[in-house]
Amino acid sequence: MGSVLSTSCAPVRWERLARFYGLACSGAVLCSLAAHRLVNPAAKMSMAALMMLTPLMAGTVVQKSYGEPTLEAMGVRRGGLFSRWGLLAALTPAAFVASALVASLAVPGVRCAPGEAMIASIVAAGGSQEQVDQIRCFVAAPPLEIVQKSLLKAVVVGGIVNIIPCFGEEVGWRGWLLRELAPLGFWRASLISGAMWGLWHAPLTIQGHNYPQHPGAGIAMMTAFCALLSPSMTLLRWKSRSVWSAAIFHGVLNAGGALPMLMLAGGNDLTIGVTGLAGLLVLAGANVTIFALCGDDIRPVLEDAWVAKQ
Repeated sequence: MGSVLSTSCAPVRWERLARFYGLACSGAVLCSLAAHRLVNPAAKMSMAALMMLTPLMAGTVVQKSYGEPTLEAMGVRRGGLFSRWGLLAALTPAAFVASALVASLAVPGVRCAPGEAMIASIVAAGGSQEQVDQIRCFVAAPPLEIVQKSLLKAVVVGGIVNIIPCFGEEVGWRGWLLRELAPLGFWRASLISGAMWGLWHAPLTIQGHNYPQHPGAGIAMMTAFCALLSPSMTLLRWKSRSVWSAAIFHGVLNAGGALPMLMLAGGNDLTIGVTGLAGLLVLAGANVTIFALCGDDIRPVLEDAWVAKQ
C-alpha cells in the first residue's frame, strides 16, 4: 500500500480543471441534443451511454495536451479492489437503495404497491402489453422477496455489465477530477466534485431523465444528490486506491435505482426514491456517519494526488 499524502496548503490547478469540465460538459450537451432528436428508444439509450464516456475523453485530452500519463492520473489500477473496500463498493449502493425505499414509505401518501406506478408509467409511455405482463409476473411474489431478488440482481448486473459505461464517468470524476481536487481535503474535494458531476447531468435532466415530472427542479435535485453521494464514493475510491471501485459502486446504484419506483405508489420524483428527498436524507445520514467515524482524517495515497509529482 502506498504512502498517505498530506494535501494541506497545496494548490489546485484550476485552469486544467476548467478545461476538463468545459470539454466534459460540451460533450454532454452534444450527446443530449442528439438523444433529444432521436426517436428510437434504443438509439436514445446508446447516445446516453456515449455521454457517460465524455468525462473519460475530457480527462484524456487534458492529460495528453500537457504530455502527461493518462491512466496513472485517473487511478486505473487494481489497487485494493479485491479487498473489503471493493466488496463495500458493491454492497453500499444496494444498502442505499434499500434505505431510500424504506425512507420513502415515511412520505405522506406513499404506500407499498409493487408494480402499480411502474405499470402506469409504461402504459402512459405507450409500452407493450408484454412489458406490462412481465412486471405483473415479477411483482406477484411477496414484497420482501422482490426486494431481495432486485438488490441481488443489481449487485451482479451492476458490478459486471454496468461497470463498462460507468467506468467512462468514474475515470473522469473519481479519477482525474478527484486527483486534481485532492489538495482541498476529503470533504471539499468530495462535495465540489460531486456538485460538478451533478450539474454535468443537466442536459439530460432537463429532458426528464430521473425527474420526468419536474425536469427544471430536477437539475437542482440531481446536483444535490450527486454532492451528497460523492463522499461515500470518494472514501471507497481513496481507500481502495482504484477507480474501478467507484465504477462498481456507480454500476450497482444505476442497476438498483428503479427499485423504489417498482415497489411504491404515491409521492413524486422529488420526494421518493434514491434521487428524491428520501434518498437525499439517507445520503446525508451516511455523511454524518462518515464524519463521526473519520472526521477530516481521510487522505489519498501519493499516486492519487497530483502534488506527489511536483
